[in-house]
Amino acid sequence: MSADAVVPGRLPGPFYRLWSAGLLGNLADGVGMVAVPLLAMRISDDPLVVSTIGALGLLPWLLLGAFSGAVVDRSDRRRAMGGGALARGLLLATLAVAATVGHVPLWVLFATVFAVACVETVADGAAQAMVPSVVGADRLDAANSRYQAGELITQGLVALPLGTALFAWATSAPFVVGAAAYVTAAVLAFTLPRSAARAAVPVQHAAPENVWRATAGGLRYTFAPGPLRRLVLVTTALAATMQFAQGSLVFYLVRGVGLPEAALGLVTAGMAVGECWGPPCRLGWSRASGVGPRCSELPRWPACASRSSGRCPACSVALPASWWRRSSWPAQPAARPPGTCSRPRCASGSCPGTCSGACRVPVARSWSG
Repeated sequence: MSADAVVPGRLPGPFYRLWSAGLLGNLADGVGMVAVPLLAMRISDDPLVVSTIGALGLLPWLLLGAFSGAVVDRSDRRRAMGGGALARGLLLATLAVAATVGHVPLWVLFATVFAVACVETVADGAAQAMVPSVVGADRLDAANSRYQAGELITQGLVALPLGTALFAWATSAPFVVGAAAYVTAAVLAFTLPRSAARAAVPVQHAAPENVWRATAGGLRYTFAPGPLRRLVLVTTALAATMQFAQGSLVFYLVRGVGLPEAALGLVTAGMAVGECWGPPCRLGWSRASGVGPRCSELPRWPACASRSSGRCPACSVALPASWWRRSSWPAQPAARPPGTCSRPRCASGSCPGTCSGACRVPVARSWSG
């Protein structure tokens, strides 16, 4: 039996290789996610700077998401994912050297975060597009749930405490670990089978479509009146707000509460606990109802989540005891998984094959906060 043979009841071998590469990328993302604001606080005392640099990572998804999706549709997805991981590893390694030898200018930090996020739009878009290529349609829900559960656990529960502990030990340490994780993820991506490099169902065109035309078509389809446009607009607004809030929260915990940098990851990791029930509930909904929440209902989930989870930051300020404040933070993301765990299925099913990547990438990553 070959290493990539499919065992009944299990996902195929290439998926686990893709999943491992994704987990390493998530580890690097999470380590950088918590180390960059801490580094920014050592450079500047302005909380707006810390909040902005956290939200900066979302900007390329809004500006380049459709274009990156169109590029992914016309590229070898293994090379797109692997090359993107190598590029991000090089950027983090450069930042690690700069942090080691001396003072890091604020513009260098901003430029690095923006460049990493730009490359991520291609690399992560390629990874998401390869999931249907390496698993059958009957196992796609299980694969999506496992892939997202791994992302939440690795990035939230593992990477955040690890990143703060490494940063407290040495400023450059989290960036070195992140660079090594990206390089290892690139190696795994390059070894995926050729079947993962192309779409599971090839789209036939009379002539190769220009990437710019495909980008425009994806944008038109995404923002045409309907549930898809509402989903993107609502979740994008929530993501931007959450990113700014999380940057302010980090500043408040370290400078206001006096929380040690090494312990910051343990507190913020509690927020990921609430998100971990999302993928299992998504799979349960799918098995019970066939498709889970309908895509037309999906914009209502973020709205409901914002009403419930939006009260948690207010509670954390209103409550006098710091431990009571901290106990309310994990409840904030606990309200979001019903929408986020259904997002991959909606993104895959709502986008037509002719412009799948150009609308799939902005939809799938619009709620990345």
